[in-house]
Amino acid sequence: MSDGHLWFSVASRPTRSHFTRVQRASCCLSLVFLTMITNAMFYRTDDSLRQQVYRLGPFVFTPSQLWISAVSTLIVFPVNFVIVYVFTKSRPNPVKIKHPSTGSLYKIPSSASKVHRDRIKRQHDKTRKQSGLPHWCVYIGWVLVFLSATGSAFFVILYSMEWGAEKSGEWLTSILLSIFQSVLIVQPLKVLLLGLLIAFIFKKIGKAEMMDADALNGDEEFLPKPMDAEDVRPPAKPVSCRASDDRQLAAARALRLKEARMRTILWDVFKHFLVVAVVFYLAFSSSATVGHHMHKSLKQRFPTFKKIDSVDKLWSWSNTELLGVLFTQNGSKLLDDQSYRVGAAAFKQFRSRPGDCTTNITTFPRCKLDYTMAQHEEGDFAVGWRPLPEADANATRCRRRCTNDTAWDFTEGKSLPYFGQVKTYVDGAYMFEIGNDPDPAASVMERLQKREWLDGFTEAVVVEINAYNANADLFAVITLMVEFVAGRGTTPTRNIHIFKLSSYVGTSGQLMVGFQITFVVLFVLSLFREGKKMFHQRRTYFCQPWNCLEFLRLLICVVAIVLFSVKEGLRSSYVSQLKALEGGYLSFRIIAAFSDVFASVLAILVFVMTLQFLQLLSFNRAIGVLFHTLRKATNKIAAFLSMLCVVFIAFSTSGGLLFGGEADGYINILTSARTLLVMMFGDTTFKDMSADHLVIFRIYFLSFVIAVVMILANMFLGILDEQFATSKNNPNGPGGDSDMGEFMVDRVLQYFGIGTRSVRPRENKETYEEQDTAEHLQELEGKLDLVLKKINSL
Repeated sequence: MSDGHLWFSVASRPTRSHFTRVQRASCCLSLVFLTMITNAMFYRTDDSLRQQVYRLGPFVFTPSQLWISAVSTLIVFPVNFVIVYVFTKSRPNPVKIKHPSTGSLYKIPSSASKVHRDRIKRQHDKTRKQSGLPHWCVYIGWVLVFLSATGSAFFVILYSMEWGAEKSGEWLTSILLSIFQSVLIVQPLKVLLLGLLIAFIFKKIGKAEMMDADALNGDEEFLPKPMDAEDVRPPAKPVSCRASDDRQLAAARALRLKEARMRTILWDVFKHFLVVAVVFYLAFSSSATVGHHMHKSLKQRFPTFKKIDSVDKLWSWSNTELLGVLFTQNGSKLLDDQSYRVGAAAFKQFRSRPGDCTTNITTFPRCKLDYTMAQHEEGDFAVGWRPLPEADANATRCRRRCTNDTAWDFTEGKSLPYFGQVKTYVDGAYMFEIGNDPDPAASVMERLQKREWLDGFTEAVVVEINAYNANADLFAVITLMVEFVAGRGTTPTRNIHIFKLSSYVGTSGQLMVGFQITFVVLFVLSLFREGKKMFHQRRTYFCQPWNCLEFLRLLICVVAIVLFSVKEGLRSSYVSQLKALEGGYLSFRIIAAFSDVFASVLAILVFVMTLQFLQLLSFNRAIGVLFHTLRKATNKIAAFLSMLCVVFIAFSTSGGLLFGGEADGYINILTSARTLLVMMFGDTTFKDMSADHLVIFRIYFLSFVIAVVMILANMFLGILDEQFATSKNNPNGPGGDSDMGEFMVDRVLQYFGIGTRSVRPRENKETYEEQDTAEHLQELEGKLDLVLKKINSL
């Protein structure tokens, strides 16, 4: 693939190949121009034929474009193959002469031994096998490249004068498809077929295409190896000199390994930074980064909603503020300065069933049963909530649906449940739509108010509005809920979900496609790498925390890809349904929920990949000490967290039991835990407490501060401080590449000419002292043996 693939070989050709990069790039240029003119020949000037259009993100193509691109690729391939063949089979420049296989690597000028050089040349000329085309055929290849490029460009200009913008765009699409087919299909198939042909038919690969790296110039020759070279020995060095050389060699080797490790770390950091950059772009492009301003603007459109405390005020708010927001500027759909209403708004009511309530004191003939997901009212009624006569029930339902008067009929829902502060409500409800005309909407509300559409069995009322901001390309689902609790009190809840419906809009959409393809490729490579590592390490793979974090990242990537696919499918389905309704009501809460979950998954993925930078930065000694501290203090921290959880649960449950009846922050155990967490950071309020519980709350607050904030928090800091001091004072504590940070800084300073000191890795002093002592003793022993020999000779 590095030599036979025309496009890839421009950057990865073999160094011994005489088919240069300039020639390969020129062949690519010729291929592009020939593809342009071939595609242009298939396009006629008439536009009478209309075909099915297919869309792949921002790309639009037709079956004829696919056919034209495939045929053009097949037509261009033989011409391009001939040009490549001429360049490939032309022999290299005969100025350089190859040496025989028995020659040495030593070179001397030709004046040193002319006779020897002539003998080698004659022997080489006899043994060399001539193959391929003559060298002057290279010029034929250049002429073919020039004619194919200039001729194609000239005729393309002539063809383009007859086209318009639409046909030119289709032509460009066909060119891109042809080039992709050449890169991904034709060239790999060519390499595969040629490889099979050579392997099974010719049984060997020709060597004429490769040049020898040890070729001689015209004024050089090989120096023969001396006959007595094997008998020559260098003089022996003293032991002390050899020991010194060994130490220097060991230090140089360690320095070289340190530099190689530094390059590996920097390359890993760069690769991870590239992946993080791709994920960051996808995350911030998919999320509603400017949704805060739209949320704030829409929230200000309902200033008095939180003040609703009765049914009468709810009707008053609906007739004034709600209709004023839905029909601003003479009945237009503009909710604020830039957000438009999409479809009709829905006014829904959730009702409880009537039943007989028996108590120890007396029996009530008619009361309201508790609303649950399985037990709620879902029947059809006449006006005033009277039962429908069985005789004309079906006729009444048909007449209401034809006149769009369905407020007394139960409408099944297909969306998610509504989550309120008090209860959870199914999507099915009694509802009516508020369309594009303000007068019918006002008359319907007035008529329903007179006929007591909201009565004692009403559990909750929901107003749902869909909005779209074209400037920011953001959708919004506005849910205004009023729950009626015991004693007919109200609990208003306002939820505004901002999300992006379409991911491919304009130039940013095309960039999104490119980044998504890059993300998938990087994910597949990471999956293959981790799978290979997991196969070799087996169970020990999950013993490393960083491996577990990488495995978690891959799982999150899989979830993100699945959620994105589901979200795109829902988007296409919802847009089709909205067009079919022609201004009717359609709930977008499902796709809004999927968008929120998808944004949350991307946020978790960004969080995990940002944490992985700590692993790559572990060469810093401070970070290495921190990791060593956490690793050594794991048991102590686990015991501390167990005790903290027990104390926290105790305070949460007691707070819910003491103040849950009157304080919003202590309604249940979860809200109590959240309030206590905020209290740990100093945010404390007494405004929800009555005078009866104020003293008890102060005692409760003081106990929590003493037990958690003062004692447990300082205990945790003490555990970390003790272990951190131990790890910092231990020179072998961090381990790994903890000294690589200083090494990198010194290398950078030396690169800019600032640092002058020699940078060497840390050496073990005691080991070198022991080695020096042993070497000196060995040298002394040799000298004593020499003295004894001299004495014996005397």
